[in-house]
Amino acid sequence: MSLFVLAFLISCNNSFDKIKSIDEINGKWQSSNQIIEISAESMTIKFGLDSIPLILTSRTYDRSKITVSTGPIMFFDAHVYINSDASKIRIDKISVNESAVYEKIK
Repeated sequence: MSLFVLAFLISCNNSFDKIKSIDEINGKWQSSNQIIEISAESMTIKFGLDSIPLILTSRTYDRSKITVSTGPIMFFDAHVYINSDASKIRIDKISVNESAVYEKIK
């Protein structure tokens, strides 16, 4: 019985929903091999601490879909998901079929 409860708690903790606003993912996030910093105010995203800020665009018709670009050069489109306690996000890149989970850095 306790194994069932533990499995349920773990599965609930890892469930993700589409973000409803870009503000939900504001801040610093870390995966196993990368740190990203998202600024909802300036609509930028940085991959790594010393990288240049890239432009982050969100869709009005689908807030979970983002585009990362330099303006004229698009790097990728992705859907962004967040877990219930806002401690993790998942970014699913669309064109390259790649997914990464990031934990919030406090």
